[in-house]
Amino acid sequence: MKKFFKGFLTLAVAGALFTSYSFSAQAANIGYENVTQDTLNAANQLHAYYGSKIPQDAVTLAEANAKYYADAIMADPELVTDYDRINAAAYIVSLHCAESQYGSDDLKAYKSPAGPFVYGVYTCAGSTRALGRILDYMGYNWYHVNENENKHQWCVVEMDGQIGFADGMGGFAGYGEMVNGMTLPSGQVVMFAE
Repeated sequence: MKKFFKGFLTLAVAGALFTSYSFSAQAANIGYENVTQDTLNAANQLHAYYGSKIPQDAVTLAEANAKYYADAIMADPELVTDYDRINAAAYIVSLHCAESQYGSDDLKAYKSPAGPFVYGVYTCAGSTRALGRILDYMGYNWYHVNENENKHQWCVVEMDGQIGFADGMGGFAGYGEMVNGMTLPSGQVVMFAE
């Protein structure tokens, strides 16, 4: 799977969630086939992906990356469950992070999808928003945990009828609540700043 998604990386064109992670009817996933420019604009407004300093050409390139990855994931016949697809999206974002510098920049791209997708700079805020933008294009609604806080950040999303998490910086997803010190099925132990 890693080799397959590294190929994607090389080829790339470059409501509400409440406490206890329970979804309201307004936050139900809309489905890939129902994604429109209106739904993408609404998600962009909700998640404030891009600040005023990021040039439009960088925004366009970041959007092209998110759409490319979403389309490729949704077209892959081996990725059939929500978990498979969301985990693949998280992994792709983590590949961008691995090729980028962790830290901040004057444009504040580090906290937007343009950070890891275009500028090669990221934080957990930027990796979360990059993953979130792919999720938007895939038709998933998501919640940004610890948004704009000096803590680790990740996505909470409904997968296969269950609440789950996805971490773009770490490159993984799972069912249930993401807890510091937890062990994933792969044996990886999740540790993050609280």
